Amino acid sequence: MRNAILRHHIRPRPGKVSSSSDDCSISFGASPAIHVAARRIREYLDLCSSFRLIGVVTEAIDATASLLSELGDHEAGALLFGAAERLNEETGNPSTFPERPIYDAARALARTALGTERYLELHREGELLALEPALALTRTHLETIEHGDAVPLQGRARRPLTPRELEVLQLVAVGLTDREIGDRLFISYRTARTHVSNILEKLDVPSRSAATTLALREGLIRLDDMS
Repeated sequence: MRNAILRHHIRPRPGKVSSSSDDCSISFGASPAIHVAARRIREYLDLCSSFRLIGVVTEAIDATASLLSELGDHEAGALLFGAAERLNEETGNPSTFPERPIYDAARALARTALGTERYLELHREGELLALEPALALTRTHLETIEHGDAVPLQGRARRPLTPRELEVLQLVAVGLTDREIGDRLFISYRTARTHVSNILEKLDVPSRSAATTLALREGLIRLDDMS
């Protein structure tokens, strides 16, 4: 089932990773195809998660990392490749043909763009992620791409987050709702909601998933704190 789903959504072309609408033959570089590809990978992840198909769900991490690298977000891709490699080994699910060449090409793309030292640094950081945080981060990236949330690739001057807002942002990144954040931090639901609203305004992003992506990229929160 895994191979059938992923072959349908991600296929190699010379120098490209692709997917399509009739036969899912759309290049990731085109729009709105990129959103379609992200949605289908997320649906695969959700299906596997709902039936606890742990032995195959980790492939969605590899697929998402490849998508991110193709989009030019090589740092996020390298992190997820690290998580995917360790989790695939732990679950006994090494990537095989026909997907493996796609993932290998995306890894090479990220390594070339980042340089070997930086790529390996991010890869090792990704290896620290446990399964659930890795899947949550994967879903966050997919939702960001799927809904077209624009995330600035380079930082710009903005108001700094307070220590409490950083605490809240860390909990947002692992998927907690405002009410759950309030319970965790012993603050009211309305206070938690206000913190989240202030975070989105300060980071100048449209959604929680976009805030998570930007915070990870700029080092505002750390992956090992999500384990």
